[in-house]
Amino acid sequence: MKIQTLEYFIVLAESSSINEAAQRLYMGQPSLTKALHLMEEELGTVLFIRSKSGIALTEEGKKMLPEARQVLKYYRGWCGLAERRTLKRVNICSHISLAGFLIPDIVLRFQERYPELKFKCSTAPNPEGFAVLAANSPAVSLCICEDEQYRAINQRPDFKARMLTEGYYGCLVNKSSLLAQKNVVTFDDLKDYYLALPSDILPENMERGGSWASFVKDFLPDMLCAIKPNHVVQVDAVSSVIKLTMERPEIFAVSFFPAHYRYAGVRSGELLNVPMAAPCTRGQLCLVYSRRDYRCYPVVRDLVNGIADACSRFVAENTGVSAVRSD
Repeated sequence: MKIQTLEYFIVLAESSSINEAAQRLYMGQPSLTKALHLMEEELGTVLFIRSKSGIALTEEGKKMLPEARQVLKYYRGWCGLAERRTLKRVNICSHISLAGFLIPDIVLRFQERYPELKFKCSTAPNPEGFAVLAANSPAVSLCICEDEQYRAINQRPDFKARMLTEGYYGCLVNKSSLLAQKNVVTFDDLKDYYLALPSDILPENMERGGSWASFVKDFLPDMLCAIKPNHVVQVDAVSSVIKLTMERPEIFAVSFFPAHYRYAGVRSGELLNVPMAAPCTRGQLCLVYSRRDYRCYPVVRDLVNGIADACSRFVAENTGVSAVRSD
């Protein structure tokens, strides 16, 4: 049995329903249900009683809960014994809308300062879950969080969400596009336009059929109603999306303010990021990381503070406004 499975069990025991537990763990309900079934099969006993009103521990589950907490406490203590010299890798995960934002330059500087470490970078639709569930190596995630997500992470004693700045999703469009004339864009406004998506940040395990819909659903599900299947253009990379958007006024891309200023076309005025009107497009740019890793590893502290400082400078340089931060 994996340590991660014990964490699933503990969170389930502390929740009123599987759905609530899945939200706290930042994973899908079917995946959590399957993990629970496998755990019960391995132990040969039923741990939860399911009913229409939710879930409750069986007598066997009640007996196991304090022991599981103790095992998890031991495990985290053992992990805390690690010294910096034994650390071999640091994982960094960015939200798909933030691909190429801040992280590449920062990782280059840190690789020079910590040549003995490997910095592994990736993108994901829900990088906050990546940080929360990472077990083997320290992980730092650059995320776009809604208020509820931000509060839920900071209520946990073992993880922290550090707000860097507030922002919103917008439509990145050519300056000659009719969308560029609007103060805000509704999803209905997008029905006659083409959405450009970069294949290089689509999850590798997605099936070909309908993959773009799964991709969009992970971070802006309400926008799906406006996107026609034949109005999605997949190109090889983020750079190709930007090039295509600069060339074609009928194309739009999705970008997050203020990270969209990383594109030269935005800074030159060739591209505009028009805010989306829906409340679901508002969010907070956050760093999510383990409190223990922040305490134990100087490189994690340096990395978190380095990203936060770089974001503050970036926002101030491009907007003239200081970033909103919660340290």
